[in-house]
Amino acid sequence: MSTPARGWINWILPSLTVLVVLLFWQLVTATGVVSTLQFPTMTDSVAALWADLTSAKIWPAIGATMLGWLIGMVITIVLGLVVGTALAFNEFARRSAAPVIELFKAIPAIAVLPSSSS
Repeated sequence: MSTPARGWINWILPSLTVLVVLLFWQLVTATGVVSTLQFPTMTDSVAALWADLTSAKIWPAIGATMLGWLIGMVITIVLGLVVGTALAFNEFARRSAAPVIELFKAIPAIAVLPSSSS
């Protein structure tokens, strides 16, 4: 395949995929396959997003999200440093944790990712 055709596919295929997913979302919710009480239509969601983006209402929510992210990151860094230091300087801790670490190294990160977001 030539380079210009490949470049065209590299931007049209992802765009087409997003469009198909959005249309499927709208179709499933608008036809009632999934209740709009449980899952809003795509157009309702986009309208609500636009309304929030054009008002000052979204900034406190973004600030709260960033604060939660920062707190979680600080906790993770501190715990990681404490546990990593303990494993580096304590032979008993290193030998005790080695089987668990080896077990988790065998699991692909993408397999654990969905469980961390729920």
